[in-house]
Parts: sequence; C-alpha cells; structure tokens
Amino acid sequence: MPIDQEYLDERWQLLADEGPKTIGVTGEYNPLLNPPAWYDAERFKRSQKLAKKYFLSLNIAHFIGNILLVHLPDVLIPVLATGHSASPYMVFMRILSTVIHILSWYDEDPFDPQSKTHKSLMTVRRNCHMAVSRMMNKNILVKIDIG
Repeated sequence: MPIDQEYLDERWQLLADEGPKTIGVTGEYNPLLNPPAWYDAERFKRSQKLAKKYFLSLNIAHFIGNILLVHLPDVLIPVLATGHSASPYMVFMRILSTVIHILSWYDEDPFDPQSKTHKSLMTVRRNCHMAVSRMMNKNILVKIDIG
C-alpha cells in the first residue's frame, strides 16, 4: 500500500495545532479512568492478541527504540534531570524497566483499575510524567544544558 504523504502531513499538522491546546497530565485530569469516545474494546483486544503473536519483535523494537530515544536531547534532559540515571548502567536499567512496563500494557484492560496494565500505566504516569511536569514548572529543565 503506498504512503499517502498528503494525509500524513494533514495529520501531523492537526497534532501540531491541537496538541498544545489539549489537556495533558495534571493532578486533576486522569485519562485512564474512562475510555475516550473513540475507544473500541474489541479492536483493542484483537490488537493485544496480535501483539502477543509478535511479542519478540515488539520487545526488541521497544528496547532499541528506548535506547535511541535517550540520544535525543529533548528526551535525555528529563531523564537526567530526575536523578535516576547517573550512569550508563542506571540508564540501561531504566530503559529495561520502561520496556517491562510497556510490555505489560499488551496484557489486560487499561481502564480496569484492578488490572496490572492499568496499575502500570498509573505508575508510569505518576512517577515519570508528574515528576517531569513538576521540574518543568520549577524551570529545572530549562537550567540544564547538555550542549
């Protein structure tokens, strides 16, 4: 199937225009409590089944993707700023932990508060996103220069 570049450009522009206006991670707003209107539980379950079929490929892709991500300054700065990645070993362990969290998301219903998937997403949301958000609000990330 050929790639529709015009469609991709339109979608990218929509994300660029609407993304900054969309409610993000805050203490008051939790998108994991209720599925969005467009969520299709059956399609999600079929996707999870497909993910299990290609588990090894997904695992490798997540792992390599996370390793590549820490080479981007916009990703590396928050990772370093949290203070949990002071050495290459700690960065590796953090990446491994991230991949383990991500892989658990393929198992159960993300909107069921009792599921390990939901609990993992809540942990990641609470520990990672809120920590970075607090640092950004205190301008800690702005002060870090890796150049």
